[in-house]
Amino acid sequence: SKEMGTFVVVSDFHDIEWPIKKIQDYYVSEYDKIYILGDAIDRGIDGTGTGSIAMLCTIKALCDKYPGKVVYLAGNHDDFLYKYMDDSDTPQKMSGKANLLGNRQIGTVSEVDELRRSDPFKFADLRDWLGSRKLQAVHVHDGKTYYLAHAIFNKAAYDNRPDLCLRDNYLEYKKGTPLERQMFSILWYRPGEPDLEKSVISSELIAGDSNNIMVVGHTPNLGEYTVAGSNDEAVVAYVVDSGMGNNPVKMKKFTANGMSETKVSFHNPPEK
Repeated sequence: SKEMGTFVVVSDFHDIEWPIKKIQDYYVSEYDKIYILGDAIDRGIDGTGTGSIAMLCTIKALCDKYPGKVVYLAGNHDDFLYKYMDDSDTPQKMSGKANLLGNRQIGTVSEVDELRRSDPFKFADLRDWLGSRKLQAVHVHDGKTYYLAHAIFNKAAYDNRPDLCLRDNYLEYKKGTPLERQMFSILWYRPGEPDLEKSVISSELIAGDSNNIMVVGHTPNLGEYTVAGSNDEAVVAYVVDSGMGNNPVKMKKFTANGMSETKVSFHNPPEK
């Protein structure tokens, strides 16, 4: 299930719309593959997530229009939202709502409630699509292998279940299982936070090798981090989260040429 060809990786739009326009206007014709590493929802210009549902519908439409070309991987905010979209009052639904409200995302919550009420079919369709978003992807280009996930790539989880998706987290999630811990790390890992670091075991990561490259989102204002790979050699993870909720005018992107930055006001075509 590894993909080949030219590619671009972006992430964490947090309800800022212009990156989607850039994908539609440019990236779909410039790259073979566009990866979005989750967290397109929440925050936004008003800080409460107003516009989150419209944003997710736009991304779904883009994925539907370009199947296999535009790939949306799940992030932790997608996990909150998916859980809150549950039909019945389960503990998962309560935890999703608590996480959204804990982040002050009252706009997102009210939009979910409104869609649930006004258009149950569209609501169910969006929820099912979100639940089927994979957590990880692998892309091979020009002799290098790129390992993509929201917070950290967990190779043991990928080898076991390359199609692992958000719905699996929800259905099978039994506290304390290796899978639950792996999924937690994929969505939440951050260097320098002991509880989050404990969720990752180096033998579950990729081998440190200059041809193995990890690309993640999740932690704004962090250009890259290193972890010990399965062979104890360092793996570099490039972080494409631009903190867009706080700085909506520029976006990090990653291509085979490495990390660069694009702005709302101009387009920089890929270097050939």
